[in-house]
Amino acid sequence: MSRTILFSVISAAALTGAASADVIYENLPTSALGSISEAFGSNGTYAFGQSCAQTFSLEDSFNLSNISWWGSSQNFGGLDLGNFTGFEISIWNADFSAQVASFNVAIGSITASPTGLLNFYNSPEYQFSTGIGGVLGPGVYNMNIGAVMANGQGDEFIWSAGADQTGRYFTSPTIGWGNWKLVPPGVGDDGFGSFRLEGTQVPAPGALALLGLAGLVRRRRAR
Repeated sequence: MSRTILFSVISAAALTGAASADVIYENLPTSALGSISEAFGSNGTYAFGQSCAQTFSLEDSFNLSNISWWGSSQNFGGLDLGNFTGFEISIWNADFSAQVASFNVAIGSITASPTGLLNFYNSPEYQFSTGIGGVLGPGVYNMNIGAVMANGQGDEFIWSAGADQTGRYFTSPTIGWGNWKLVPPGVGDDGFGSFRLEGTQVPAPGALALLGLAGLVRRRRAR
């Protein structure tokens, strides 16, 4: 059974001052011809019954501040994004035995910017973006993004293909919802997994100690 580990939410400003966020990982989109990905919380009850994840890794600890991802709607009903009430963004550990974090973001809190590209159904692709928080340490993770749908039998979310065609996983009722299977490169779909994480690096303990010492020296000089 999977379990969720809660983030220790620390303000980036508290650790690094007013430093602006940097891109800490990105798998940029190469095609709007992606794969359907539903919210993991749907438990496989939506029409297609599939949720997708993309492996990524970090070498340092970061305060997360924003995530962007690319995708579109099948748009058969002509509602474009109208069947999506939000997105579920889950970060899993390397072997999918635990969720490191999960964010359920309402569609009204997400910025959707058209990219000018069309998917297989001639529906517009968007870059979605929203703020997130928490600290993510060094390690290997799996990013799982899926749409929360108003009508589970309606238009599905298509997650655009990313440049990295390795480390792609999917789960479905056929293999047991919550069991994740690796997708071989170039087999079975047009890819998925495009996303970008932004944040600020968490200073190492030694660096924090040096910053504190520097502040003490400055205070002594000011006397």
